[in-house]
Amino acid sequence: MLARFFDLHLNENMKIQHSAMDTTRKLLQFWAKARIPTRKDYNIIVKVKELHGKRQALKKNSSRKTVTQKANEDAFSDTLNDLFDVAHADATSLIKTADRKFLEAQRAKGRRGCMGPVDCKLSKQEDRHRERDLLAEERRLKEERHKRDSTAAVSE
Repeated sequence: MLARFFDLHLNENMKIQHSAMDTTRKLLQFWAKARIPTRKDYNIIVKVKELHGKRQALKKNSSRKTVTQKANEDAFSDTLNDLFDVAHADATSLIKTADRKFLEAQRAKGRRGCMGPVDCKLSKQEDRHRERDLLAEERRLKEERHKRDSTAAVSE
């Protein structure tokens, strides 16, 4: 995520705000594929800019070789290996069990698990659900037309 931001900011010469916005847009696309509810985009932009600020502060003091500076750099490096968590505050209560387990695995240290290709079983289940909803809507409309036609015939 930070690599995308710096690519846009340094190589594409985009301003920090625009780099953060574009990075957020790409990040939200990825989280949407994982089917995990996220924070509002303006909150994510602030979080990206804060991370950039932390890196800039470390870079500014990088010539110092103190124990504190080394500890700060190590702590920052460790946070980069963790998930850049932009999940909604109530995400665990808003999502189903399989997606919840995936989010918990990603939040764990070391981020076990990964996203694979499309979940065929879930995709088929969602298709069946959509088809049932469409059929129910068609039946409802047909019944309404039938009632309307029968009341029109009775009134004539």
